[in-house]
Amino acid sequence: MEPARSISKLGFRRWYERQLTEGFAWLVTCLLCAVLIAAGIESIWPRLMTWHAVAMLAFVYVVGMICWYALQRFLMLLTRAEHVASRSTCAQCATNGRYEVLSESAAMRVRCRKCAHEWTIT
Repeated sequence: MEPARSISKLGFRRWYERQLTEGFAWLVTCLLCAVLIAAGIESIWPRLMTWHAVAMLAFVYVVGMICWYALQRFLMLLTRAEHVASRSTCAQCATNGRYEVLSESAAMRVRCRKCAHEWTIT
């Protein structure tokens, strides 16, 4: 239901742009976390079994979980945006992304602004 409400408020094109922007911000977060993980592991290597190493392992674990979450979030946003985008072309007049949302449910009912053709985006 969330994409339908956002699309009806922002319009498809702005919603799609925001989904991609947010998704790639999560990807950058994931890549920065991966760099921190590599740096943390490298700093542990010379001094195994010290308190510094244990603290650094805890840090690497937390950053790894953030990296995993960021990657999952990126993939979810990108998949959802591409899924809706692939169904956003009017079958009658081939206009892409210019529609109004009629129902804000899981099966989003939309109407083309150019030719008034209606279809469902699931």
